Amino acid sequence: MGVTLWHFAETPDGSMRRISAARFERFWDGEDRLTPSSPGVLRTVQVALLVAGRRVQRVVHANHTRYRVSADGSLDPAHREHAIGGIAEWLEFPELEPEPVTNVVDLGPKIAKREYDARHAWAPSAEQLDAVAAAINAAAERPPVVVVVAGALRGV
Repeated sequence: MGVTLWHFAETPDGSMRRISAARFERFWDGEDRLTPSSPGVLRTVQVALLVAGRRVQRVVHANHTRYRVSADGSLDPAHREHAIGGIAEWLEFPELEPEPVTNVVDLGPKIAKREYDARHAWAPSAEQLDAVAAAINAAAERPPVVVVVAGALRGV
């Protein structure tokens, strides 16, 4: 088993389109362009999935991220650096790396996530989330592995 990251980008007409990991990595590295969702903005849904033999087993995490892009669809380098710093402060995979139980609660990652979301998050429509869930469930070994609940993707 392993973890993979699926990327979906909002198109100018509001539909969601899956972007290959290789293409998104080239976009992130400044070597490729993606069609902006609207002028200066690319809105994405990124989903971390637990997979076995290319079959989705379960959803680990979902994020709705807004990127600042130039008119040609390339990622704004200053935005990239700011996003990296913000992600590094809050990204955790508690299901994969359990922490020892203590009486101390570290609120740092939760606060950093709220600050990151205030700058970079967006709210996809129910139709957009349904499209993402349908694509993930189509690749699942035993669907459904994800549903839309209260405006968010939730693992089943």
